[in-house]
Amino acid sequence: MTKYDREIEELKSALVYAYQNWEIWWFIRNEKYNYKTSYNKYLVFFNNSQIAHFYTTIITTWQLLDKKNISIIKLYNKLCNDSALNENIKRDIDERLNGIDHIKKGIILIRHNVIAHISENIDAHDVFEKAMIDGWDIRNIIVQLGNILNIMIDAIGQRPLAFTLVCRGDKPDEIMNDTDIKNLFDDLEKMTK
Repeated sequence: MTKYDREIEELKSALVYAYQNWEIWWFIRNEKYNYKTSYNKYLVFFNNSQIAHFYTTIITTWQLLDKKNISIIKLYNKLCNDSALNENIKRDIDERLNGIDHIKKGIILIRHNVIAHISENIDAHDVFEKAMIDGWDIRNIIVQLGNILNIMIDAIGQRPLAFTLVCRGDKPDEIMNDTDIKNLFDDLEKMTK
């Protein structure tokens, strides 16, 4: 057992939670028109579910970036301070962090001005425009943070997180294999006909 065990386990859980919530939000957002019968029959539930999963995705992703509490950023800084990472690994992680910096800024802007607080200075529509990120950016930051965590924990001799992606790169609105949310919609469609 290392002094990083609790942080690593919390971060693994948060990554899975963020990705699963993103996946549910993305599916509802993009597939609701293909499941009109059940979506319209349970409109309040699915509209609120879509919003809740988006908010949860943003909050959990922000938690992975928070410098004050357990986060991938804080763990990275600790590992650097403890000389647990070599220069090649640090360079790789720094490049990855720099590559998602614009998404990080967008996540923080949305979290601070729309989800955790309602800004007195800027309305939600303007926040989303200013954030300049889309659904795929949110997915990509979660995946990249998972990659970064795996690099760090592999470097200290721990088992990486199995991070299986199920969205198609060639058709971003399609899921490659069946998921719980797709099965739910399929079942509801059968029941409502």
